[in-house]
Order: sequence, then C-alpha cells, then structure tokens
Amino acid sequence: MRPPRAQDYVALLRLYRTDLRQVTETGGNRFELLFLQVIRLLGEPSPFNQTLPAPFLDVARRYSRGELHTLSHFQHDENRQFFLSDLYDYLKMQTDPSERKA
Repeated sequence: MRPPRAQDYVALLRLYRTDLRQVTETGGNRFELLFLQVIRLLGEPSPFNQTLPAPFLDVARRYSRGELHTLSHFQHDENRQFFLSDLYDYLKMQTDPSERKA
C-alpha cells in the first residue's frame, strides 16, 4: 500500500462533504467509520502527513494509543464531525486554488 496523499483524504471526505456541513445532533454514529478511516490514514508514515498541522496528527496519535480523554471526546458524533470538517476545510485550502483567499 502506498503512503497517504492529500488526494486520498479529499476523495474520502468528499463523499461526506454535504453531511460534514450540516450541524445536527442526531446522537448517532454516522461519522464513526469515516473518522476511523481518517485516523488510520493520519497514522500512516508519509511525506504528506508530515506536512499536516500538528493538531490533526496529535489527535490521531492519542486516539490510536487509546488515551481515555481523547477516546471519550470522540465518542460523540458531533466532535468527530467537527474534526473531519476542519480537516476537510484545511485540505481543500491546500489543494484547491479556488478555495484560497487572495
């Protein structure tokens, strides 16, 4: 398997982009699978991952290590949604020139 690239994240998150923008408190787990996939990608060694802001990588490390506070925080779908939405926005600004402000 090749190391993750920006396009891998964008393609995955793009599938959920409409849902990521909708703030709803369903109490469900609609972002759980996506969150776990992104955490796995963030944990993979890759040149691209090294360019990501530390907070994204720190969350992935803490979650993967099973730190109780992080696991507890991300049990809530709204927190997973917020994290994924932030990552998607960051990636779009980095990869899509039309998203950049002059």
